[in-house]
Amino acid sequence: MGLFLIVFAYYLIFTDAPVHPNIYLLLTPVLIALIAALALGVIVFNKIQRTFMDTV
Repeated sequence: MGLFLIVFAYYLIFTDAPVHPNIYLLLTPVLIALIAALALGVIVFNKIQRTFMDTV
């Protein structure tokens, strides 16, 4: 989250783009963490499924 805020602050300070952040911008790191957790769960599920597929 710290790196995200540093990059965002740099963008606000050194660019002339009209940026209007709102509270949902702070949820971006949470969304990235949820996607990473889902990917990890899929990997673990596939590993378990592959392990027990041989017993059937």
